[in-house]
Amino acid sequence: MKLLILFFVSFSTLFAQEREFEIFKKNWENPDIQSSYCGNNSQLFIKWLDESKIDLSNTQLWQITNKGFDYFGLVKYYQNRWGGSVPSPLDPTYITNGSGGWHYHAFVVHNGMVYDYSYKKEPTVVPLKDYLTDMFTLRHDVGDMFWENKAESIAMTKKYEVVGLNAYDILKASKEKLKLSDFEFHMGFVFEHIFEQKSLMNKIATKLNILPVSRLKFSRSLSCDYYFNRPNPMVIPKL
Repeated sequence: MKLLILFFVSFSTLFAQEREFEIFKKNWENPDIQSSYCGNNSQLFIKWLDESKIDLSNTQLWQITNKGFDYFGLVKYYQNRWGGSVPSPLDPTYITNGSGGWHYHAFVVHNGMVYDYSYKKEPTVVPLKDYLTDMFTLRHDVGDMFWENKAESIAMTKKYEVVGLNAYDILKASKEKLKLSDFEFHMGFVFEHIFEQKSLMNKIATKLNILPVSRLKFSRSLSCDYYFNRPNPMVIPKL
């Protein structure tokens, strides 16, 4: 019986992902989807999901900004659909953007998968952690400049801060003409939790099964929970 239930749950999840991908793919060439309008593109996708009666309880818009000075204070991209591409001299099959950055970038995280109209040259949906590493860091060195180096691209992300918005909050703000900033969750420096090296004590504790491995944590102290009745809580996909 448990196996049967697991099968139906897995099948339902796969079917749901197919529906969402079809909506995403259908609008890939929609004239309303434009370069440099990632925030608007993301809100449009959330609107299309809602119009298709898809549950948005585990859906957020993420916005990433650079709080440091690396790469002129911009968010460096490596898989921008509209950016020029170059192959890595170490691996010609690895194609990336050689230069370019955003003042900020926004995308949709739905059930742990990223839907971003700026990502790749064709419709591509991947898990959140895969997207963050592929879009914002290098797999191989592509040149001599510091932002073209794998290690430096990873170091740069330590200054990237994330702000999140619930999908239902976005729809509520749009309907009632409220400021989106009033619904923001300041989620911190997410990339630190992807690339950080665990301490020796943490490694030992993990092996001995004494303490849990450190997990991604977010601060909700700057959010507006005290002032708004949120339609749904913020659900952060595991990295």
